[in-house]
Amino acid sequence: LFRAIDQLPIGLSLHYGLQRYVTRNLPRRLQTYPIYLSDTLRHWKSLRARARGSDLYLEFGAGWDLFNSLALYCLGIERQLVVDLTNYMRPIMVNAVIKNFQSLPPDGAVRRPERLLTNDPLGQLQAHYGITYRAPSDARAMALDNGSVGLCSTTNTLEHVPPDDLKKIMRE
Repeated sequence: LFRAIDQLPIGLSLHYGLQRYVTRNLPRRLQTYPIYLSDTLRHWKSLRARARGSDLYLEFGAGWDLFNSLALYCLGIERQLVVDLTNYMRPIMVNAVIKNFQSLPPDGAVRRPERLLTNDPLGQLQAHYGITYRAPSDARAMALDNGSVGLCSTTNTLEHVPPDDLKKIMRE
């Protein structure tokens, strides 16, 4: 249903409105954070154990609130490239996550986010959190140098990617 909605001229706004005001999944409720953090913590442990060479963490399919990216920032990840086929990111949603991590950081956090996003959200994500957000951006063709990424992951995204496109993403 959401994929069909996304194809409408006002699909992105409708998709966001449904999640925010009908299903009430946005912003994420603080009591749901442990569920989402379990995946993030697994990725973080994998990064520490397997990353080779580059310290750049790549995530594709970041969603509305950059939850995973901000959690990884709290856990000490310095550089992240976050790409999404559609620009879903909403500063109000990102700020909700920042506020919650300010008061209740993830287990194992080495820092807390200090600043909310204001008039230059992309610049502030980069400057304050080491997060480069690219959207719209196609993970099938990012033109990154070989060996420039230490770990690539995604959470709750692959089920939305057609198999042929997934093969292209993995090759990239």
